[in-house]
Amino acid sequence: MHEDDRLGAYLRHRGSLLETAAGMVGRARAEDVVQEAWLRLDRSATGVQQPSGYLFRIVRNLAMDLLRRSRWEVDGTTAADALCAAPSPMPSPEQHATASADLRSVMQALQQLPALQRQAFHLHRFEEATYAQIAQRLGVSQGTAHSLVQGALAHCVASLARDANPPRA
Repeated sequence: MHEDDRLGAYLRHRGSLLETAAGMVGRARAEDVVQEAWLRLDRSATGVQQPSGYLFRIVRNLAMDLLRRSRWEVDGTTAADALCAAPSPMPSPEQHATASADLRSVMQALQQLPALQRQAFHLHRFEEATYAQIAQRLGVSQGTAHSLVQGALAHCVASLARDANPPRA
């Protein structure tokens, strides 16, 4: 394609290109987006068959890139700043200590349960067995399997609550 054809396409569609860009990034930035689109078309290889379509595609892509960047640059914050400020996926020492204490409390509560109830709870919570499967494996009714698991769960919850709120002297 000849350079005059590219320039002609740019000049014919400049108003529409500005409107497209302004609708996405606002009037203030639209001019920059359209000028950058022209520069990219002008630098492109001569194999562009439809310069107007190419221009509109570039304008949309540049506007989207600008929007993505501006999300990170609110009040001077960059993507790197946002990543540094992101919370760590690792638990804090306090969270670790609390979780360890809770785990100890649950383990002690489970040890206090009768063997059948402890086994039903283990099958349900750790092996993801259904009440029907628990009933079959333990030789009890499905209702009994449900009661065993729910009783174990209630015992563990009560134990956690007691440990979280010890009686006052």
